[in-house]
Amino acid sequence: MNHLFLKFAFAQSIQLVHKWQDGEREPTVQLNGVRFTVTEICGRLRTCQDALPPGLRTKIRWLTQGNETPETYYQGARHLHEFVRELLDDNYEGRQSEPKSAPVGTIAKAPSAPIRRDRQRWATFCSSCVCE
Repeated sequence: MNHLFLKFAFAQSIQLVHKWQDGEREPTVQLNGVRFTVTEICGRLRTCQDALPPGLRTKIRWLTQGNETPETYYQGARHLHEFVRELLDDNYEGRQSEPKSAPVGTIAKAPSAPIRRDRQRWATFCSSCVCE
C-alpha cells in the first residue's frame, strides 16, 4: 500500500481520536475503499521511517501526553497505537468494532468516559499543520 495514502490516513486518524466520544467504537478511516481502524492504520506504518511533519509531532505528543516527541511516522504511529489500545483496554465494555479489514481476534472497545481535550489548543495546532 502506498505510504502517501497511509500518511494521509494517519493524519485523519489523529483527528478522529481527538474527536472520539464516549460510547463510540474505535474510529475508522477509509483507505482505497476499505475501512480501517486507527490501530490498523498505525500497524501499517510500522516500516515507514519518513520524517513526521512538525505539526503532527506536536499533535501526537499533546494528545498522548507523552514525554517523547516522535520523529518518524513509525514512532508517531506507535505512540498513537499505544494510546488508543490503552483507552480501549482501560474501558472495555464488551463491544467489538466490525471493520471489514479487522484481523480475527481484534477487539475494539469504546471508552466509557469522554476523552477530554482542550479544543482551542487543538484548533491552533490544526490550523498550522500540513495534514489539513
